[in-house]
Amino acid sequence: MIKENQALLNRIHILSDGAIVYLTLPAAFWIRFYILPDGIITVPLSRYLILGVFLTVLQLFACAALGLYRSFRRTRLRRELSRLWLSSALVMALLLRFLFVQHDEHYSRGTLAIFFLLSAGVLSCKRILLRKILHYFRQEGYNLKHVLILGSGRMARAYLEKVQSDRELGYHADGYVAARQAEAWEL
Repeated sequence: MIKENQALLNRIHILSDGAIVYLTLPAAFWIRFYILPDGIITVPLSRYLILGVFLTVLQLFACAALGLYRSFRRTRLRRELSRLWLSSALVMALLLRFLFVQHDEHYSRGTLAIFFLLSAGVLSCKRILLRKILHYFRQEGYNLKHVLILGSGRMARAYLEKVQSDRELGYHADGYVAARQAEAWEL
């Protein structure tokens, strides 16, 4: 059941990330030219929207290449967010390089900077919120992976303490198997 849920969660992740990246480019355009003063539109919104399709695909590939669509049950939030910002920075670097090589300097650098900050920021907020939701459900006993601990030594005890202390991981120790009864301990 968890594997099916993980596959569904990954699909939702990819679709929502794509929607966020695509929609933040027109939002950045609007912020740059309609909220900030002294903006002269040299490239119409329609060309930004076409560029947004390519940026969205590129961002999704970069996120997938950095492992952001795998299960993050054992990945710390700080590491996930740093990879997310790295993927956004790589996409922006590729975009700026492409625009430089194509001699297409009419795109607003301010709009692209706002897009970078806005898309990476919204994607980060989405992932933080998703983590909090999953943490809540795991605290309630849903979406847990059940483990059986083999052994009763020092390492097995340390593993049990780690599983019990870090409930965000979503593991639940159901029991243990020990070679000798004298070495056994309570769950």
